[in-house]
Formats: sequence, C-alpha cells, structure tokens
Amino acid sequence: MVVSSRSPPRAASSMSHVDSNSDRSYQTNASSMIPSALVPKTFSVPFAIRHGYFRCIRYLLELCYDPNERDSQLHTPLILCSYVENDRWSLSIAQNLLEKGAKIALADNARRNA
Repeated sequence: MVVSSRSPPRAASSMSHVDSNSDRSYQTNASSMIPSALVPKTFSVPFAIRHGYFRCIRYLLELCYDPNERDSQLHTPLILCSYVENDRWSLSIAQNLLEKGAKIALADNARRNA
C-alpha cells in the first residue's frame, strides 16, 4: 500500500505554476515502507520490545532511534532482549542493537546489565 499526500488533480485553468518536486512529502525506497512522520512519538525501541513489535525494531534503528534508550525502570533494549522468550528473536534483536551502538555495561535499577 502506497500512501500519497498529493491533492486531487485540479483543472488546468486554476493552476498558475506547478513544481513537480514541491508536492512530494517523502520518497520511498526498498528499506523503508512507512514514512517516519507516521511513527508515533511515544513509540520507542524499549516500547517495541516490551509489546512484541520485533519487526519494527530494525526500522526504528534505521530512523536513528537511540539503541540505549531506557524505559521507566531504566531497562535498556539489550536488557529487555534477555526477557524475550524466542531465542531467535532475542539474538536477532540483540545483534541489530549492537550493530547500531548499544552499550552492554549500562545497568538498570536493580544493577543488572546486558
């Protein structure tokens, strides 16, 4: 599904000057399917891990979300990976986080680290 923000075509008489580049809100490529403007501001990497949105994490990291962002209990995304039951998902998420600069030594409230 392609989302377009273009307005419907108008009659030629009402258009004085049209720049074809001015009405493009974003450009899509193979790696991004959803424009970053549609991602809610409350959506974060720890939120995605806690709620099971594992396929969104790589996309969030490509949008330059912080791989060391903490939740309310100071859990980092790497710490939250240890709570994921599926080992394949856990290892894949941890690898993506480490590639984007996640730090292993950051501790939470209980002084646990990844």
